Amino acid sequence: MKTYDFLSAIGRPFAITIFMILVIMRMKVLSEKRMELSQTIASLSGSIRMEKGCRRCDFCESIEDENRLFLLEEWDTQKNLMIHQSRTILG
Repeated sequence: MKTYDFLSAIGRPFAITIFMILVIMRMKVLSEKRMELSQTIASLSGSIRMEKGCRRCDFCESIEDENRLFLLEEWDTQKNLMIHQSRTILG
């Protein structure tokens, strides 16, 4: 069986480097505070997505425990992540 490498066929190198920084924040919240925290993070996630270098910002809830929440962020460079963290949005 012959495999065909379309990238090398068009004169580009086969190896592609994908670089990202993934930040996963896990939170266990009291059930009576879950709605308040969810609303706060949901309102902040839009502005986080607009920051330079942010490729992704998702706020998720565990399907096993509604009081386990996650904030997932993907950044293009360490520098942009550090700038984001220095703004202490959540701190």
